[in-house]
Amino acid sequence: MDAVPPEIADQLRAELQRHQDAGHIAGFHQLRCRRTNDQLWVDVHVLIPGDVTTREAHRRVSRIEQSLRALPLKDELHVTSHIEPADHQAAHPEGHPETEVGSSGTTSS
Repeated sequence: MDAVPPEIADQLRAELQRHQDAGHIAGFHQLRCRRTNDQLWVDVHVLIPGDVTTREAHRRVSRIEQSLRALPLKDELHVTSHIEPADHQAAHPEGHPETEVGSSGTTSS
């Protein structure tokens, strides 16, 4: 697997932030990106308010995944989203171990 260029990680992060700013999600973290040949693999934890139904959470995340796949990237994009309650971060007061773009292409927000 190859590292993902920072500009691609920035595009993904900006699109997720756009959804957060619009109120579709409460936040996101553990954004991880890897590239293999012409395939881009994205894994992200999406935070949803606790009063949102499972059906609505799934609908919101499906829209986000579609918007990520619609970004003008040259690689085929595969997205795996993990839905978590917005208060999930309270269970991790020290944060998550992956916090910056690294040489492996791993990112988090």
